[in-house]
Amino acid sequence: MKKLFIFLMVLIPSALMAQTITIATLHKTGGVQNFIGSLSLRQAVTAASHGDTIYLSGGTFMAPDTINKSLVIIGAGHYPDSTLATGVTLVSTAMVLGENADNSYIEGIRFMGNVTFATDKSVNDLTFRRCRFDLQFIYSTSNYWAPVATCNNNQIIECVFTGSDTRYFGNARSLTISKCLFFMDWRTIENLTASTFINNILFSSNGTYLFNTCYNNQIKNNLIRTVAGYPFSSGTGSYFVNNVCLGFTNTSFLPNVGVNNYQGVVLEGFFLNQDGWNFSYDHDYHLANPGSYPGDDGTQTGIYGTTGPYKDGAVPSNPHVRSKNIAVSTNANGQLEVQIKVAAQQE
Repeated sequence: MKKLFIFLMVLIPSALMAQTITIATLHKTGGVQNFIGSLSLRQAVTAASHGDTIYLSGGTFMAPDTINKSLVIIGAGHYPDSTLATGVTLVSTAMVLGENADNSYIEGIRFMGNVTFATDKSVNDLTFRRCRFDLQFIYSTSNYWAPVATCNNNQIIECVFTGSDTRYFGNARSLTISKCLFFMDWRTIENLTASTFINNILFSSNGTYLFNTCYNNQIKNNLIRTVAGYPFSSGTGSYFVNNVCLGFTNTSFLPNVGVNNYQGVVLEGFFLNQDGWNFSYDHDYHLANPGSYPGDDGTQTGIYGTTGPYKDGAVPSNPHVRSKNIAVSTNANGQLEVQIKVAAQQE
């Protein structure tokens, strides 16, 4: 209740202004500060200290060149039908995560520029959740085979990856990628090592490796569609377990290990609503028959498996604005009528 009350104190003035402008609201010890306009995210990050929280309204923001602090940054979300009252939160420029961004948490943002981890720097225990990435997503290292520094124990959860740009995980280790959607027209997963790729949807329309130079991973309970006849991986030491091969049969997982994978599953009618190779907010990626292809944990394969399935609409975990109705002018008593409906979120 306290969290919701504090959020409303910030929301009401923000909602009044957010009809025309973007706002970044910085929560820090001692108070709350609003920054206004396309540069507001940059300004809020500059003013923030380690451990602070920044809330973003709907609208388009320019990213700071580098985030080099441990921060919580939460946007309004990226699904259009879940952000009717606020608008989608967009970050339009490239962003770099520096070595002091350990333990950061970033949620509810669509990134339209590249997202990169600083070259040969260790960024640990960082989480991206319910975000969308349109361009490159890169763990940058000058030497994949012997990285100067590794990024450890990061998580990418319930995110969407689209387009043809690189998803390169060069110096990431013990990375968890879970309940994400990858709709790609080029190599999908590059240089993933000693990590877990679980309960994702992975579509690749280009005839090449799905997992290129990937080593020693656990790849489980995923829904995978690719051009028939191409091998899964050019690396070794990975375990492919209870994955659903949609519309094709993978003749061999060698030199990796395949266990209990579902081969040649018919794509037509598999999802409640899905068509083609591309991601769409209009699609429904629930399974038509959820119990037909269980994962190794007994729940369904894909993003709606596990004990904490994908959240429809990818609504962020902070209180969510369902609707707002703000009068265009004051009434006869000089009062501005404002109606805002907010729903608390469990997670």
